[in-house]
Amino acid sequence: GGDAEELPQLSVTLAGEAPLAVSWNLQQVDAPADAQLQITGDAGVATLTLSPSGAWQLKLRGPDGAVMHEASGLPQPSPTGPLEPLLSSWKSVCHTADLAEASLRSLKRGRTIQVFFDEPSEQQTFKSVMAAGGCLLLLAAPAVLALFTVIDALGLSPLSSSMFRLWPLYLLAPVVLFLLLQVLWRVFPKGESRRE
Repeated sequence: GGDAEELPQLSVTLAGEAPLAVSWNLQQVDAPADAQLQITGDAGVATLTLSPSGAWQLKLRGPDGAVMHEASGLPQPSPTGPLEPLLSSWKSVCHTADLAEASLRSLKRGRTIQVFFDEPSEQQTFKSVMAAGGCLLLLAAPAVLALFTVIDALGLSPLSSSMFRLWPLYLLAPVVLFLLLQVLWRVFPKGESRRE
């Protein structure tokens, strides 16, 4: 189809803090059933091939094209095996997912997209937690409001009528608590550690 014809023309360029640019190109290989990853650099070319039978093969070639190292039958990760050896940390998984998404956006737009792997600060983490808590509060408040309205209309109040009639004020308490938590990080400032 049209997508298959466009694949060889797609490319992604990545750049980091070091003066090193990395390009990613999609190309068809001789055997369409093979999956192949080729890394080209000043020291040579590394080619990792996965055949349809599941056999892995690694070839390292020098700048002159001569094979410097060759290995086949590399161990394959088992889908039922432990994930710890495969995934070093949750942070690396998140970075990989971010990189994959940025690469797809770059392919679709046809231009370079910057990827940042900054360490989240305490303030950013707090804001994320508060945003999630605010969304949960906004979703829960109408549900609780509807529930108490139905209970009040049916006259099924489990509490005495004087206490139960104040239920709108009970909805206000979590909102006030949420707003107080918003300024908590300003009340107890903590100096951020700087990395040299």
